[in-house]
Amino acid sequence: MKSGFHHFIAHAQKYGNQHRSLYALSIMILFWTMFDTVVTYVTPLILTEHGLSNTIMGIIIGSSSVFGALFDLIITKIAPQATFRRLFLAMFAICLVYPLILWQAKSIWMFLLAMALWGVYYDLVNFGKFNFIGRFQKESEHSSSFGVTEVFRAIGVSLAPVFVGITIVSVVTWQSFVLSWIFLGIGVIFYLLLATITRKQNPIIKFEEKKQILRPRTNYRLLWKIGKTMLPVLIATFVLYSIEGFYWTVGPLFAEDAFLGGPYAGLFLTAFGIPPLFTGWFVGSITKRFHKKRTAFFSLLIGSSLIALFAFIPTPFLTIPLNFIVGIFIALSYPALGGAFADYVAERPGVEKDIIALEDMATNAGYVIGPMIAGMLADMVGFANAFTAVGVCGAVVAIFLIWKTPKNITIPAR
Repeated sequence: MKSGFHHFIAHAQKYGNQHRSLYALSIMILFWTMFDTVVTYVTPLILTEHGLSNTIMGIIIGSSSVFGALFDLIITKIAPQATFRRLFLAMFAICLVYPLILWQAKSIWMFLLAMALWGVYYDLVNFGKFNFIGRFQKESEHSSSFGVTEVFRAIGVSLAPVFVGITIVSVVTWQSFVLSWIFLGIGVIFYLLLATITRKQNPIIKFEEKKQILRPRTNYRLLWKIGKTMLPVLIATFVLYSIEGFYWTVGPLFAEDAFLGGPYAGLFLTAFGIPPLFTGWFVGSITKRFHKKRTAFFSLLIGSSLIALFAFIPTPFLTIPLNFIVGIFIALSYPALGGAFADYVAERPGVEKDIIALEDMATNAGYVIGPMIAGMLADMVGFANAFTAVGVCGAVVAIFLIWKTPKNITIPAR
């Protein structure tokens, strides 16, 4: 599986200037991601600065994924009747308002409103991306096109923490929000470029307004049947995204506390975010040798075991290289699991939507539970011990999955 710079270079060499609109979208995604990463970094800091406990902070942040899941039910009726231009425009408008509400919020209800906006704009950018690639890229190029956007997203996640860390000394100030708006403004410029290019470009699938056809009711019995069969990979997906949600909830608090602000605080999460840019060079050869599920489970085991060492690190500066190594193994788990899900879809294309729905449910559940667990553990045992506790839990789950998961999983047909 290709990813990182390897994937982008291969794509650019193959298509050259033919995909100008895709590159405009990707750079837009880069700067939007930097905006989103800045506000993701400062959100837990702001919540705790307003006197909320880590537990309440984690619950509030976890609610953003709940709001996002609820918005999924609405946007499926809106998205078929909206072009990516309108979806991205709405996304940028909400992004512009979100930092203002977060900065001015004084009550839990206002913070929950901010989380609702966060969940909505995150959905809008994903639907807009799907809408653009579905209409302007050939079907055979969809996977490669998504891969290119993921490269730029990973770059944004890696760079933004360093910038925002510099703006924070002891508390979050207006400078962090100005920084987020600068990134957002550059993203808008590339959105306008994307809109200009695509207005002169004939879409592969023409947009037609048509009445929304009600989707048939979900076959919950089949969903349950498939879910039981896929349970090991669903558990691994849930744990991975719980760890990611945990990192982005407690990580900024731990970093600002341990490094007293400044660039080193930002490097803590940057070290965790860089590995996806280059793990694609070798993940394919690893999965071919050890198979996808075992690669994912053993990577989760090693990554979690390393996280469990946090409470025993004598100096905070050693957590940066440790975080980098953790990030390598966690980054290996994602594409390995993604490949397993792709195999199941190829095996049973008739239940593709059910498989994707189950994967999405596991992902959303992780983003809900991860921040909540992060907040509670931080209050109970402190930041470093919270990392250790999560690492131990992740390692125990990984060992169980390695022990109990059958070599071959056969997805039931309808």
